[in-house]
Amino acid sequence: RIKESEKIVKNLGDDTAVYIWRLLTVSDHLYYMNTKGGGPGDVHTYFSPYGSALEAYSVYISIFSDFFSRLIDAFKNKKMRLKLAWIRDVPEHMIFQFYYDDDRPVGWIARNMENLLWCIAHVPIESIEYHLKNGHFSKWIGEAIGDLELADEIIRIGSLTGEEARRRLMSILENRRKMVFADEGE
Repeated sequence: RIKESEKIVKNLGDDTAVYIWRLLTVSDHLYYMNTKGGGPGDVHTYFSPYGSALEAYSVYISIFSDFFSRLIDAFKNKKMRLKLAWIRDVPEHMIFQFYYDDDRPVGWIARNMENLLWCIAHVPIESIEYHLKNGHFSKWIGEAIGDLELADEIIRIGSLTGEEARRRLMSILENRRKMVFADEGE
């Protein structure tokens, strides 16, 4: 969650959240959780205000969990939720895997929308045609990302082929990204 929270904090646009995140990621708590023995372990134990590494872990996780839940709460409006959905990696079991057809994987994956955009720009056209025709992009964007409007827009171009399919798909995705990441004042 620490690594995942970096993207969230930096895209939130809140200097206080960035400051707190930095404090938590360079905190001595990480050293106090050290379970090594010998010299390094003795030093960390000596300076730790906690009775054990387990107690340090419990305190840190409690603080970090509270911070993380407050970050998620900051994404209350629809646009902020979409922004979060675009930048965060989906769980391992929801990763998008590119195929040429049912039995031939390309060997490329997308963990988030930025990955998907990059892959679509570079993956062989046969893979794009296969996934468009079968509604895979639309299904993944709707279910894993949660952007139902974008999913509906992509399902409509399922019959396109060749480079026109790639161009149209890229155009739809890039326009959506611009909308999601446009400043509130625009």
